[in-house]
Amino acid sequence: MLFIAVIVGAVISVLVSVPSLIKARWTASGLRKQIASLEVERDSLRREAAAPQPSTAMEDRSSAEGFVSGRTVSAAGPARER
Repeated sequence: MLFIAVIVGAVISVLVSVPSLIKARWTASGLRKQIASLEVERDSLRREAAAPQPSTAMEDRSSAEGFVSGRTVSAAGPARER
């Protein structure tokens, strides 16, 4: 009789724990897919950031203060002639 009680207890414990095991595996699988997707996106953004950016003529002529048609514009005050 004791043996039957132990077997029934083991079966009940397995039946109770199976849903949580399934949910954990399902969650882990979804997270692995999300990680793979984010790694692909990260690699794409890294390649995009590493690619040389074309510069325009205005960017080449401008300085940190800003160059506008012979006048220097500074953050400290109005434009002045060079």
